[in-house]
Amino acid sequence: MPTTHSSDIATCLGRFIYAVGTRTKMDNGRYVFDQTMRHAKSDAVKLPIAFPTLLCKIILSQHPNIVSAADLPMKRDSCNALFLLKR
Repeated sequence: MPTTHSSDIATCLGRFIYAVGTRTKMDNGRYVFDQTMRHAKSDAVKLPIAFPTLLCKIILSQHPNIVSAADLPMKRDSCNALFLLKR
């Protein structure tokens, strides 16, 4: 990535975004694995989980019995925002 601009984006995430944007060949499985292992080995308290939806899907596909009725998605009543603003 030819730039000297500093950013809040981690270098590895920047490389991933660059590879996707330029359609460069990349081992996506290795990237996901490395990021997951980096997170698992970290003692950081506020480190965001890498790929939370992907990890959730993998866990639920391997252990479907851990889902209870309370965990299943439900249709919620619609909220009328204008009604709430008039209060």
